[in-house]
Amino acid sequence: MIKLKLSISLVLTALSLAGMLAVTSAVSVIYTIRMRTLSGEQIKTIMQEENTNIKDNVIDHFTAREQALYQISSAIASLYEKSGAPAFDSDAIPLEEMRDFLTRSRSVMSDVTQVFVTNHIPTFLEGGYAVFSPFWALPSNYDQSTRPWYVDAEKVPGSVSYTDPYMALATGIFSTSLSTVIFDNNRNDIGILVLDIAVSTLTDMANTGRIPEMESWLLNREGIYISNKDPEKVMKVNFFEDQGIEQYRQSILNSQTFYGMDKQRIIISSEIPGANWMVVSTIPQAAVFKEVNETIRNTVFIVAAMMALIVAVLIVIIRRITRPIVTITNALKDISEGEGDLTRIINIQANNEIGDLALFFNSTLGNIRDLVGIIKQKIHALTNTGHELSVNMTKTSAAVDNIMANFEEIKTLEARQEKESAEVNKSLEKIKTTIDHQDKLIEEQTESVNTSSSAIEEMTANIHSVGQTLVENGKNVEALTEASEHGRTALQTVAQEIQEIAKESEGLLEINLVMNKIASQTNLLSMNAAIEAAHAGESGRGFAVVADEIRKLAESSGQQSKTTSTMLKKIKASIDNITKSSDEVLARFGAIDTGVKTVAEHEMNIRHAMEEQESGGKQILDAIGRLKEITVSVQKGSEDMSRSGDDLIKETDEFIKVSTEAMSGMSEVVNVALKEIKTAVTHVTEMSTENNRNFDELRSETNKFKVSTGDEKQIVLVVDDDEIHLELTRNFLKQDYDVTTVKSCGEALKLLYQGLAPNLIFLDLMMPETDGWQTYERIRGLSNLHNVPIAIFTVSDDPKDKSRAREMGAIDYIKKPCTQDELLKRMKKILR
Repeated sequence: MIKLKLSISLVLTALSLAGMLAVTSAVSVIYTIRMRTLSGEQIKTIMQEENTNIKDNVIDHFTAREQALYQISSAIASLYEKSGAPAFDSDAIPLEEMRDFLTRSRSVMSDVTQVFVTNHIPTFLEGGYAVFSPFWALPSNYDQSTRPWYVDAEKVPGSVSYTDPYMALATGIFSTSLSTVIFDNNRNDIGILVLDIAVSTLTDMANTGRIPEMESWLLNREGIYISNKDPEKVMKVNFFEDQGIEQYRQSILNSQTFYGMDKQRIIISSEIPGANWMVVSTIPQAAVFKEVNETIRNTVFIVAAMMALIVAVLIVIIRRITRPIVTITNALKDISEGEGDLTRIINIQANNEIGDLALFFNSTLGNIRDLVGIIKQKIHALTNTGHELSVNMTKTSAAVDNIMANFEEIKTLEARQEKESAEVNKSLEKIKTTIDHQDKLIEEQTESVNTSSSAIEEMTANIHSVGQTLVENGKNVEALTEASEHGRTALQTVAQEIQEIAKESEGLLEINLVMNKIASQTNLLSMNAAIEAAHAGESGRGFAVVADEIRKLAESSGQQSKTTSTMLKKIKASIDNITKSSDEVLARFGAIDTGVKTVAEHEMNIRHAMEEQESGGKQILDAIGRLKEITVSVQKGSEDMSRSGDDLIKETDEFIKVSTEAMSGMSEVVNVALKEIKTAVTHVTEMSTENNRNFDELRSETNKFKVSTGDEKQIVLVVDDDEIHLELTRNFLKQDYDVTTVKSCGEALKLLYQGLAPNLIFLDLMMPETDGWQTYERIRGLSNLHNVPIAIFTVSDDPKDKSRAREMGAIDYIKKPCTQDELLKRMKKILR
């Protein structure tokens, strides 16, 4: 199972965003509900007022028409009395005068389409009549007593009755009728007076509301349209079925007023008492709550923007908090797992523990970088000195082999000498020839002794040089040991600082536990407050709301406390990982320290061996000195033998005796000394091989660390005995290069033995003691400098010098003096 590794910054940001989203969502929901509630109450009041206004407008209109009916009814009764005609005598009634009066009355009522009066006898019977304005020719079978307005008026004599809309036969207009009984002065029922009002007028009256989106209708008690903008629906279509609100039928029809709301609209109704109708109004919720919704959307947008801003700030803060830890972790990861980049610098400007951690981290990393740089430099130096030591050992071994060869030759000569001496005893005549031959042999012996002496002197000088090199090497190893110990001490200090930070993080966990307990106590207090508020009843309702909010805050605080605890534990785990990485680096420094100590031990063994070898060389020199003295004596004896034949035998015997003693003594000395030297050379070679192996291991370990950024100046070594030229060259190059100047081959080799690694070497040819050619060969002999470019920088313009420099491999040949621009140009070409 793969366990995903989550970033602390990502987790904290996600948790903070979730918390902010939850709080904002809760506030937005509460605000939206509250806004909808308050707006709903206000809208309810407004809608009820609008519906009431429509109802009042209709009632006022109908009241005015009822008053007109009563006035017209009184005027008709007066006409009856004025004519003196019986109530049912149609011939005696002034019909034309009545029609004129009805016409005048209708003209002042623009909404009235027809006014007419009838008695109680069907018009097709004798005595029955009906007067219409405007005039209408009655059909022959017209019976007013069957018309709805007649029936309704008779049901409520003395009041006005209202009919549902119907198609008026006289006008052909869909109308509703207001009718009332006409009484004479004796309260006798003498007829029916009717006013017709067009349905379109009712529709206009029903739609006088001030809200454009609101629609209103007049309904009868069955829910059928009395008014509608679509005339086809009047008295044909049921309102509740048409609008899809069957669930409100009984509530609206059986109540004087009603207010309801479904998913799409708001419904309001009011009763018109006289007509026994209902004014029903509807308005879409989208229109009613348009401004409210816009306000809510704007508020939500503002809250969302504020939340986004807060989240952005929170993300920045969290990243600022976690970025240093991530930076330090990545740096340690690069050091422990990557290429060991010790040039990393953590730029954290914080006045807290993380800032201190970064400060000490940079300081420790700087110490480690300096230490590893010194180690690399000393490894470079030890490699050079080891190579020099190996070369000198090779020369020493060759010299010892030469000495042994010469000594074997001397032993051969000694055997021949003995043989020739025996021949002298046999024949004096051969003395002169033998003496001549002996002189020749003595000369060869003298030459061999001189050659051996020179070789031994060179070997002794080389041994002394190796001894001096080992002394310098010992100083480098001591410096390396001290630097390694300093680095390990600094790293231990960092480990202690990290442990202190771990302890501080444990303190934060304890603080977070206290905060969790406080949240629990707050939750308990909110519960007690809620119980007390419940006991207090209505007076404690507000306190109950506060208690509930405190409880929610306590729960949120507890949850955030748990989340913070989890994050602190993860931070502590990260610090433990840092401590583990520091222990790994400390272990590496332990390995480096062990390697350095091993190198120091081998270097001390080499020094002891070289001291023994130097002592053996001195013994050989002493023996060779004695051999020279003996050779001189032999040569003198040979001369005496030439001058005096008589003394030849005596001198020859003496010579043989002395020569035998000399060879015996020299054989004993040379055999022992050469054996010791050979053993010492073998030991030194073996230790040199082991030393090189240790250097390779140490170099492999240190190469894992990067101590340079690549922006450092390139190093230029200038070797010249002319101080003025050195100063001038330094001034030419110091702005762009790191310039080191020395005045001799010895100083240059000393710097190279100490670990200097130049990118380019300028070498003068004409120098005292060791000239440029010899210095070139010595530098080229160092193992780490075979590929370093060497340019000849001299006053010589001899073509032979140029040719020799080219054959030896010099990268360039520059003649002094040289201008700054020319020198920089040629250097860029070389180093490119």
